Amino acid sequence: MTYIVMPIKNEAFNLGSALDNLVNLPITKVIAVINGCTDNTEEIILDHPLYKENKIIIIKFIEALGIDVPRAVGAAYAYLQTNCQAVVFVDGDMTGNISRNLQHLIEAVTTNKVDMALTNCYPYINNREPLVKTILSFREKLNSTLGLLSQLGVSLPSHGPHGLSRRSLEIIPWEFIAIPPLSLAYGAQHQLNIKVVTSIPHKELLSAPRKVNHSIKVAETIIGDCIEAINYIKYSRRDRTYNGLEYLGYHPERRFDLLQEYIASLT
Repeated sequence: MTYIVMPIKNEAFNLGSALDNLVNLPITKVIAVINGCTDNTEEIILDHPLYKENKIIIIKFIEALGIDVPRAVGAAYAYLQTNCQAVVFVDGDMTGNISRNLQHLIEAVTTNKVDMALTNCYPYINNREPLVKTILSFREKLNSTLGLLSQLGVSLPSHGPHGLSRRSLEIIPWEFIAIPPLSLAYGAQHQLNIKVVTSIPHKELLSAPRKVNHSIKVAETIIGDCIEAINYIKYSRRDRTYNGLEYLGYHPERRFDLLQEYIASLT
């Protein structure tokens, strides 16, 4: 049993196409986590063929959970409420032709004994703007710290679809799943089998375009997540400070309280 976990935050314009990518995949169900949406997301889900075939489970939060927390919500539901073998995460705005990539991820975590299956969204790196270079440098620092740079390059579970085996769900704390680089660090620390199993350039994900300020805050979130993961591994502490600067981004908006309340409701 394999579940797709799809976080959705006001993606009504893209959601139908993103769901279409899942139609022919060998999955049990899609867990759609509605993350404080104020658009007609739910109507689009209810009208989609997958829902009419009883292939979508809706988990709805009126309050926004914050970035990445919906992944932990969906993973917790799949693990605690079903006999799932694995989960694969894909965002509700990814409208690119990624069905083949999702198939690779599903195969890796269900039949190939991979515990954390990642997507390489930078199969080639040309000259890039300073902000992207900075993000990539911290991704590289983290994977180097973990001793995984030669295997993973700059790939992280923060970026692109990725999958977790049931063994990963048994081991990785739910809160760490909501901070993707920390889940990677924890998995490496506990000898999980982590591999890049598919590749697609970032631009081909066809994620919705974002405003500059949003992109900057997302970048700061990922950088801070990487710093937190490095500090966790090297010093057994969780802080987001590097060279005297604290990288928060959207991290303060992560509603770990709502995550814990939800998990408590499942147990």
